[in-house]
Amino acid sequence: TFKIVHRVLSQEDPDITIEGLDPDGYEYTGEEITPELTIQCKGVALVEGRDYTITAENNIEVPELEVGDGVPVLPTVIIAAIDGSNYKGEIRLPFTIKPRQINENTIRVDNVEEEYDYDNGNPIVVPDDPDNPDDGVIVTYIKDGKEERLIKDQDYTLEYIDNVQIGEATIKITGINNYEGTLDKTFRIMANLEDGLRDGYITLDYEEEVGYGIIAVYPELIFTDLTAEEPKILGEEDFELVPEKCQNNIHVANKDSENPPT
Repeated sequence: TFKIVHRVLSQEDPDITIEGLDPDGYEYTGEEITPELTIQCKGVALVEGRDYTITAENNIEVPELEVGDGVPVLPTVIIAAIDGSNYKGEIRLPFTIKPRQINENTIRVDNVEEEYDYDNGNPIVVPDDPDNPDDGVIVTYIKDGKEERLIKDQDYTLEYIDNVQIGEATIKITGINNYEGTLDKTFRIMANLEDGLRDGYITLDYEEEVGYGIIAVYPELIFTDLTAEEPKILGEEDFELVPEKCQNNIHVANKDSENPPT
């Protein structure tokens, strides 16, 4: 007679093979991730629930460095022999949980207007009332038709760039913790020409004499933005001449006449 002892589940055993663990890792889902594996001994498949169980630990979040000794706490799948089976012991396999990606294909940004008014040198930010969840920049992660609103300073950070002077400003959204990548959301800071001319942060130069042209004539207008470090001449995209509001601009007339061209 002889004795048959339990087979020890071990990665060191060349007769035991494990398949199914993705070497590229698994993307964060916000829920527990337990890889689906198949285990064989000498080419014969073991049966889950009869020969072994599969569980996992640290399997929700993207791993962080453990405070103190700097040793990462990794997601781990555990293959454990079931009591009463022909096996004993367990195999522990670390795996990777990858951050979700923040980019133009996965993120929708709401509550950011296309234009905001210049505020005399004060930074322009999207109003954010902490007591109102619908206030402020709203960042939504979208994948496979499902939407999930992200939480500022938990899932991402916001940084405003060039948000003081007239022109294009940027909100930079940067993923943190279980998210990575960046996305820029732009808006324009606009100046009210009337306010700017009155308050002196916009100047206007124009031709004081224009030749008669049979039809209505208009002097060349040059608006200059003085809010930037270097003066910037505004382009056609920044203002529009409204012909129907111009007056007395067909016939010869002096600017100091009773009805001057305007």
